[in-house]
Amino acid sequence: MIQIDVAEKKRKVASSIASAGSPARLIGFEAVEIQRFVTASSRPVAIHGASEAIKLFDDFIRRRVETVFAGGGRGVLVVPERHAPDHIEDLKREFRRLTHGSPLAVADVPFDPAGEAASLDWLRLKQATARYACDPEQFELDFPRGACTDCHARPATRRSEKPDSDNEWVCDRCYSLVRVGREIEKGEASGRWTLEHLSTNGKIAVVCADGNHLGLFFRSLHSLAALAVGSAAISDIFKTAHREAMKHAGEPRNVALVAGGDDLKAFLPPEAALEYVGALVSAVERQAAAVDGLAGALGAESLERLCGLGVGVGLFVAPYQVPASRLVDQARDLEKEAKRFCLRNGARSAVDFAIVASEGGVEEASSRTRKGLHRPVAGDRWAQVLRNARALGEVPAAQRSAASDAWSLDEAERDNRFCYQLARSESWQAWFRQCGVDWRDRNAVRQHIPDPAMLALARLIEGRR
Repeated sequence: MIQIDVAEKKRKVASSIASAGSPARLIGFEAVEIQRFVTASSRPVAIHGASEAIKLFDDFIRRRVETVFAGGGRGVLVVPERHAPDHIEDLKREFRRLTHGSPLAVADVPFDPAGEAASLDWLRLKQATARYACDPEQFELDFPRGACTDCHARPATRRSEKPDSDNEWVCDRCYSLVRVGREIEKGEASGRWTLEHLSTNGKIAVVCADGNHLGLFFRSLHSLAALAVGSAAISDIFKTAHREAMKHAGEPRNVALVAGGDDLKAFLPPEAALEYVGALVSAVERQAAAVDGLAGALGAESLERLCGLGVGVGLFVAPYQVPASRLVDQARDLEKEAKRFCLRNGARSAVDFAIVASEGGVEEASSRTRKGLHRPVAGDRWAQVLRNARALGEVPAAQRSAASDAWSLDEAERDNRFCYQLARSESWQAWFRQCGVDWRDRNAVRQHIPDPAMLALARLIEGRR
């Protein structure tokens, strides 16, 4: 169970307000496109370095007396009105320094101690505007040595320190972040120049997870103290759930990205990812439901929302050679589909997944997601999905191709061809029984013909045996 020192949070916020005096202003900030920054390079060592840069910025903010909360490149401060412009410039300058030019969206509004809720509402509106109006990433546009061989976006300025780099050149940012990452890994980074070390049979998994309905939760917090306590609770729930899920999955090799609060992203071997996903959903729901002692700080409505917290999860499996940013983009799209499923169907949590065999399959997976052909599943059904996939692996591969081929046909022909195959196959009949479906019921069969995602999941699990 998470433990939040409510008294300490309230004391810290009261001290910040007192230090700001009157008149005061609230400052809200948020790293723009943090995902793009962290995955600009596909080198795990650089990803670690980028994540560390965000952590260093968070630590820089937390040490300040003006800070209400900070984490994952975002936060809120309360400052004297006359010093607000200096604080804003200081935030932007320090973030640019640590991230080598990445933008930070910052907004400020007057702070009314007698109307904290109204001040927070106003700040949220201004922050939304600031995100869209944020200055673009800053770097030189002169490319005398070509583009960086790591991020392929910035001008190359330095020789890569990668072993056997064959005279590769990288940009200042990738060079510096690799060095930070190598320091964190204490010399172990020499073997982590690609995501291959996380792959199994050439495949790697990326998981993206994000809390459901948290916009409503944060809008229900009407004071700075409640915002500080609520933010800490969300962060602790997801950190604890991540640790528990990794332990359940056998502490696999992984590269976890700093995203902040309820936003989790991790690269890990595919077989471990299947176990991690289910354990993560269960742990988030369990930790949230067990929250206690925060009613006075949050209020009854906010506490109820917190205790009912769920999560949308996207799982994408693809060849490790696919750039990290594309892997994360695809997993993020699947995460969004899972969250939409929760919204439409009233599910607390949900999972959407896709598995591709080649780099070219990434575009096909993206197309299927855009066309809504994926079938997210409620979080509490993920274990059943894995059992069904394992059982599907018992159907001979030659017979499984009947289901695969069927999806290229129109609906009537698909039904006829598959049902004909089903009537002659004891393996298919056993699989439908495993799924709780009467294989003689044509309408039920039509709704449960395994789709390409389920067939790919069965092949993935089969490959582990």
